[in-house]
Formats: sequence, structure tokens, C-alpha cells
Amino acid sequence: MKERNCYSRVRILPVWVVLAILVGGLHNVAGHGRMLDPPSRSSMWRLGFQTPKNYDDNGLNCGGRSVQHNSINKGRCGECGDEWSLPRPRANDEGGLYGTGTIGQTYKTGSYVRVSVELTSSHLGYFEFRLCPKRSAEELVTQECLDNYLLRLSDGSTRYRVPDYTATWYDMLVKLPDGLTCDHCVIQWYYTTG
Repeated sequence: MKERNCYSRVRILPVWVVLAILVGGLHNVAGHGRMLDPPSRSSMWRLGFQTPKNYDDNGLNCGGRSVQHNSINKGRCGECGDEWSLPRPRANDEGGLYGTGTIGQTYKTGSYVRVSVELTSSHLGYFEFRLCPKRSAEELVTQECLDNYLLRLSDGSTRYRVPDYTATWYDMLVKLPDGLTCDHCVIQWYYTTG
């Protein structure tokens, strides 16, 4: 099963990156988690942002396994963890209930960015992180755009393997693309469970 959470808008400037993040992708089983640094759109309220509260911010899992793999969705998941077949903007899309356009972080282009993920229920698997340089605040993110920018971890790999079933925090560094600038970038956390 896929779980994806969306984050606030991101701006990548020649010197700075303002992050809008999507958290994404629980596949196969119902693990639960949230990305809090930078904060996901659904979790920003937990850090004091004046944004709508999503008390299920650790369960953006495409509607659950039976919904994600029904005859309509056919395994597909919304870019931000919402059920794929829902009309856009979905709740976690830009313009949806939690997609308020609030800036979550600002970073220097080409830098290593600390990401912190809290797994509230671990089912092993791995994390990946992607970026989409949107052209406007209103533009909806597509998976195709995100797939063009698979981010590397500080060790050069693109996957962080969850080592055990412990519900805990995971901190890692991801590298932002050199020379990429944008005013409305979005980062996606994509979690594939074991």
C-alpha cells in the first residue's frame, strides 16, 4: 500500500529553497508515519503553523489497501497520499483542505536537507524522496514531475531501508539538485512497506 503526505510549498532559488513537501507511498501493508522536518501539509499544525489540523496525518495511505487496489484505483495513489479516484484538488493537493500554500522551510539550492520521518507503525520497507519544481502555486503536482527528480541520500543511494519494526524517528540527509531553482517546489516522501 502507498502512503504519501504532502508538504507546504517549496521555492528553490539560486541561493534558497522553500520547501513544499509531499509525503508519499505506503505499499503493501498499512504502516503509518509522517514527515515533520520539513513538515508535511497535513502535519504543519503540529509544529505551530496556523493550518488545518489533520488528526490522521500519519495515515495518508491512498485510502487503504482495499481502496487503493479496487477496480477503480487499480493500485494507483494520489501524489500526496489521498485516494487516487477523488477529484482534484484532493485534500492534500495544493488548493485542497491541507494544501494552503504555507511555506514549510527555506533551503539553499544544491544543499543537503535534513528530513525527519516519524514511523508510528513500522512495516520495514524503504523511503524515497522526490522533488517537483512547479511553475506556479496553483499548479497541481504530478507523479511524472516528481519522478524526474529522485533525490539522493548523503550516502549516494536513493533508498533508505527501514531496519526493523520499531516505531521511531528516522533522520537523514537528502541532496537538493544543483542549480535547480523554483518558487513552488514540492518534495514527496514515498514509503514502500516491506
